[in-house]
Amino acid sequence: MKAKQINLGVVGAGNMGLGFALRCTKLDTAKVIAIADVPEVCSAYRALAKGKIEEFLKEFSKHKPGMVSRARSDPEVSIALKILAKELDPEKIYSDYHDLAEDSDIEGVYVATPNVYHAPVSITMLENNKHVLCEKPMATRVDEAEEMIKASKKSGKILQIGFHHRFDPDAQYVRNLVKAGVLGPIYKTKSYAIHVNKGPGGWFVQKELAGGGALIDMGVHAIDMTRFLLGDPKAKKVYAKIETRFGDYDVDDVDILVIEFDNGCTSIVESGWWNTYSDGSEAATQVFGEKGYARIYPTEVHTKIGDTWGVFKPSFKRRGSAHFLIIEHFVDCILTGKPTISPGEAGLEAQKIIEAAYKSSELGKAIFI
Repeated sequence: MKAKQINLGVVGAGNMGLGFALRCTKLDTAKVIAIADVPEVCSAYRALAKGKIEEFLKEFSKHKPGMVSRARSDPEVSIALKILAKELDPEKIYSDYHDLAEDSDIEGVYVATPNVYHAPVSITMLENNKHVLCEKPMATRVDEAEEMIKASKKSGKILQIGFHHRFDPDAQYVRNLVKAGVLGPIYKTKSYAIHVNKGPGGWFVQKELAGGGALIDMGVHAIDMTRFLLGDPKAKKVYAKIETRFGDYDVDDVDILVIEFDNGCTSIVESGWWNTYSDGSEAATQVFGEKGYARIYPTEVHTKIGDTWGVFKPSFKRRGSAHFLIIEHFVDCILTGKPTISPGEAGLEAQKIIEAAYKSSELGKAIFI
């Protein structure tokens, strides 16, 4: 018997939205049949839905050139585009996300709009009985995040946040070590999310659309990975120094946070754009315990057996990228009813830390949460 196939929609079909749709073509249990975006982008997707792939690439490249170059050079992307072209419904390309929300054929929605729209779009989808996978950051304010969770609980639908690093086997391995007490009580962590000699443009550097800069864009990954590895504790106090040093914009590009959690751990988080160096890749995190040390990206564990210290560097079988695994998990949660490991509450706790960090930097003092 063929497994049920979930019909999905995408709101915000730029590079992230298209990437989501292409990854879904690898799943037997889901397909993207609907898109909502601005009229110009919708025009490109209508061509794709009619099987006119070259016309789609030409139109899409006017707005989002990055994915197009991949489509022309990567055979896997080219194949996925052909599959997506067959699955998209030409009648379900909407220039108003409310129309997608009212489409009864759609069961789940991926939200990849500019940050300021995450909350209103997600709430609208939840109120129309659709499961939601919302990109990070969950929202631009704590009160918005709280409203999203309320809407999810009221509707009984899943609200999953796009913290894809939670699905990486490296992160899950170290989280399990911490949970099992192998490293002893954890007293300190360090986490990084820094673009070295590069940074984004467009709406990412416009505060009115993004809600903030590198902290809300990149730092949110480091914050969430810290919490995930520690077993999702809540922050008690945040001190931060946040600056703009590398760009002519009204958002931050250098961020240093010190966070005290309710489990007794103190965490350092660094994020940024255009920085000249980073001690780790995106979401790379070090965990310091009284009995040992572990890190991810690259993953290694320092501990001892008896009186002898040693270093263990595990390797993992990978079924796909973390970006794919988070989609697979979202669809599985819809089909089985099991809870997501990246819930709205995780996004809310990260948002509380971010909001406290901006306030701390502004006032020059630690902020209690």
